[in-house]
Amino acid sequence: MLELLDYLVQFLVTAYGFCAALREYYRARRRPWFLLTCFYATFALGTLYWTLHLLLRQETPQVFYVSDLAWLASFVFLLALTLTLPTAEERCLLSRRWSTRCGPPRASG
Repeated sequence: MLELLDYLVQFLVTAYGFCAALREYYRARRRPWFLLTCFYATFALGTLYWTLHLLLRQETPQVFYVSDLAWLASFVFLLALTLTLPTAEERCLLSRRWSTRCGPPRASG
């Protein structure tokens, strides 16, 4: 029973994260918010599958391909999000203006 409650709380938290990220995506229409929304959605669906299996069968699944694949897919979205977010130096180069915060580019070496 405690395990079921734990997974239910996990699902509710990830569903809340999905709703918050979706709201920000609709507001800003930017790719990082879309990727974060996809991360939360796939993670929540994997947790929902696991929770429903536990609730309906009253046992921990011995083979959990569906939920495991959903969790792995969610981390692919999270990896894509981290690879697409620009660093502070990249943001300065993209803005094409030099400010006191950014300064001129530094020579490497």
